[in-house]
Amino acid sequence: AQTAKMVMRKRLDSIQLMSARMAHEIYNPLNMIKNSLEAIEMLVARNKDEAMQKTLKPFMAITHRAIPRIHETVELMTQYSKEGYAPVLRSHSLKEAIEQILKLINLPAHKDIEIDFLVESEKPIWCDPAELNQAILNVIENAVDSIEDKGTVSIHLYESNQFIVLTVKDTGCGIAPEEVDRIFSPFYSTKGPGKGMGLGMTISFQTIEAIGGTIEVSSKVGVGTQMTIRLPSEKQNEDKQPVTETTVNQKATTRKKPEAIALETKARVQ
Repeated sequence: AQTAKMVMRKRLDSIQLMSARMAHEIYNPLNMIKNSLEAIEMLVARNKDEAMQKTLKPFMAITHRAIPRIHETVELMTQYSKEGYAPVLRSHSLKEAIEQILKLINLPAHKDIEIDFLVESEKPIWCDPAELNQAILNVIENAVDSIEDKGTVSIHLYESNQFIVLTVKDTGCGIAPEEVDRIFSPFYSTKGPGKGMGLGMTISFQTIEAIGGTIEVSSKVGVGTQMTIRLPSEKQNEDKQPVTETTVNQKATTRKKPEAIALETKARVQ
């Protein structure tokens, strides 16, 4: 297990620089596309040719939907390439966080999916709320995406051996045994082309590990998948004081951690 972790870290480090370069190269043309689209929209609005407006507006709408998706991908690459990032830790209620996360989940209209949330612990944990919320959102969205037509996502929050445990279990397609060990690897995805970069679970893994937690996966093809997240309770961190800006700057030279996207500005990830 220790060797596997070392291999994982080497992979993460080797891809960080590439991610930063790719993000930089994509940002500039993306902004040019966005500005050009705005200019085209102004010209179309001024033109009185209704036939032209009717022809172009659907294509402009498609482009408007595509730009945020590209921007989202670049944001993932940018946060993944960040070095020297130290999160600001504070007390956080997982129960309240998950309740808010579930409001962000976009259930496909063509699928019959039920989400159950069983709460058996309301004990707070010590973390960077925005980062951990993003990590959990990635896990829940993956569970929803794994269900092809009809199924259930069961979320269970409870305590075990001084840890807060969160399980997310789905009745989706499952993951093949040879792929289970790879799901936390950068740019690896079990989804089809155009449905994600394969960074969501990598970022979730890093976020959870950084606060002393673990994330494990068990899966069976045709049955479903369960993600188990174990996090230290706030009680285990009573000796820790809220992280100040000075502390963050001091730690920034020794830690590598991706910068999470705030939930308020969250688009679909992976």
